[in-house]
Amino acid sequence: MAGSLILLNVFFLVLLSLLAPVPAAPAGLIPPPRPDSTSSSASPNGPQHPLQTLEDDIIICDLFYTGPTTKHPPHHGNRTATLYDNIAHDPAFTKLTQLVTARPAIVAALSTPNADVTLLAPVNDAFKHHTCPPGHDAPPDEIVTSVLLYHLAVGAIGKKDLRPGDLLDTGLELPTLGNRPQKIRVFGHKDHISLNIHSHIIAPDMHASNGILHGISRILIPPPDAFWVLAHIPLEFGIFAAAIRKTGFEPYIRDTPAITLFPPTNLAFKHLGWRRLKYLFSDQGIPDLREIVAFHICSALVYTPEMKHRKKMAVPTLLEGRELDIRVRKEKHAGHRHHPHHGKIIDINDGEARISIADGIAMNGVLHALDRVLDPCDTESDTTTNSDEIDSTPVLASDSTHETVLESIVAMIIDMDV
Repeated sequence: MAGSLILLNVFFLVLLSLLAPVPAAPAGLIPPPRPDSTSSSASPNGPQHPLQTLEDDIIICDLFYTGPTTKHPPHHGNRTATLYDNIAHDPAFTKLTQLVTARPAIVAALSTPNADVTLLAPVNDAFKHHTCPPGHDAPPDEIVTSVLLYHLAVGAIGKKDLRPGDLLDTGLELPTLGNRPQKIRVFGHKDHISLNIHSHIIAPDMHASNGILHGISRILIPPPDAFWVLAHIPLEFGIFAAAIRKTGFEPYIRDTPAITLFPPTNLAFKHLGWRRLKYLFSDQGIPDLREIVAFHICSALVYTPEMKHRKKMAVPTLLEGRELDIRVRKEKHAGHRHHPHHGKIIDINDGEARISIADGIAMNGVLHALDRVLDPCDTESDTTTNSDEIDSTPVLASDSTHETVLESIVAMIIDMDV
């Protein structure tokens, strides 16, 4: 079983490359770019990720710690000293201090009286996880600065105030989020708290005169674009990622700022059955597949705290004139009190689907996984795009190799309980 999972992971990444070149997106389904999508900081090929990538592995060369590894535990904090002075005089944060000191803007942020911020401080051992390939240049100073800003959370937040499912606003504001702050997702069980899954709080609640410091085990990496996130979790979202490539929506999802995706999981697609899936991924089914994909893309940025606060709201989709109806209700059996959805269920379209994984953060938006595929058909009104426009949009050229690989991968996913 483990071998099959590994093969599936590898095969699906191969599939994504085989499906290139990407077909043109149907103009009738995609609105024109919003004004904030053409930022001066955007690259010619879409929004630039704060970090460089090499063969899909995120690296931070300038953050590679080459000095001796210290085994000193972090101090307990000095309430009369600033956050900067606290890390500067603590041998557990030697590398972090080196990086911060070289950037006056970060020093100022950590030295301002009454700053009221939380510093999520990687200990020296956190830097050993990021290595530099031989001959690879270190990223520019502004990229490293962006990474450091991502470790500053707004407000002085103690560990007891961090709850699973919380989203922390950071000092990293991005044009790709409509100039909003990028967020950090809180995970946890009982007294254990982690950030963005992989970084654990190992030295909590070190108080300073202008905020709180938490020592963490890993560097926090600002996430890539929304499609990158989907494509690199094929065991959960492989079919939806393939549908995006097949229908030409990949450039839109990569390049558009401040969007929300509601990707159905592989298990959600499995409920459709193999015959329906085979039709949708055929040339004849492409128009229907396009409408399904468009119906799961929202042109506004919506996180679940807003949904829970409003309890009932409608969000626009890329399918012209169609919205998703979102309603929050109490769960009859609340389950474990530390679960991020404790006591709350978020239904989509009168319970047609519900959010099963919430607030997957991305460079240009957020993802909320659904446990069912939403049906865009509406018998009461005809709001779909012009069928002539859809039929005239070029799709992937008929290629037996592409189609055979696609069918094999989709069949594999359906046959497995993933």
